[in-house]
Amino acid sequence: MHQENQSIGFQEREAAKMPESKRILRLPQVKAITGLSRSTLYSRVAAKSFPKQISLGGRAAGWLESEVFQIVDAYAAGYTLEQLRALVLEIESTRKGRQGLQQ
Repeated sequence: MHQENQSIGFQEREAAKMPESKRILRLPQVKAITGLSRSTLYSRVAAKSFPKQISLGGRAAGWLESEVFQIVDAYAAGYTLEQLRALVLEIESTRKGRQGLQQ
């Protein structure tokens, strides 16, 4: 158990060194940042007012930290549902453009 705590600390330290746009957050982290429940978060993904998660392989998925904070900032700024959907569309198309560059 002590080793597990050490590895978590190491992972957090390593993640802190990564540029914000490159960090991938898992569901518990996104819930903590947004204050949303799991069901609300997935409802917003379905309504296109929150970006889709990215596949990490197998059954694992996560969200780019920079995208999560863009949405949090938009909610804080009082974006309407249509403005949020437009932002999500922009985020996801930018993400697809980056994938095209890597291939």
